[in-house]
Amino acid sequence: AIPNQLNNITIFLNNSNGNTNSSQVFFTLDTLAPVASYTSSTPNNETLNTNDVTVNVTLTETPSSALLEWNGTNYTMNGQGLSRFYSFNDIGDGNYSFRVYANDSLGNSNFTAFRWAYINVTRNFSSFISNLCPSN
Repeated sequence: AIPNQLNNITIFLNNSNGNTNSSQVFFTLDTLAPVASYTSSTPNNETLNTNDVTVNVTLTETPSSALLEWNGTNYTMNGQGLSRFYSFNDIGDGNYSFRVYANDSLGNSNFTAFRWAYINVTRNFSSFISNLCPSN
């Protein structure tokens, strides 16, 4: 049998009177794990000036579950079919690392590479003040 493609087994029977019959069974072996790819608006190792962040992925097959690991905490991702997402609102300034885990109904699992986002909503005004009050 070849994995991840339609296979079949056919059984032929005959008896001593020369009567024959057959039966066929079709099946697929699934040995491939779902692969998740980050999509638009997902931070890509960058500094953001917003505290609202969404992580989006597209998968190669519909997962039985998709989890976002965000700074060591797992969150169940939302969505249907091949698309999954998770949104954070009003998160604090700081550095966040994340990756996505996905598995299918047969237990094949996979995960993405880690990415990070540095949230910097609180502005640094020191250079602005220096321009207003130049030292002579």
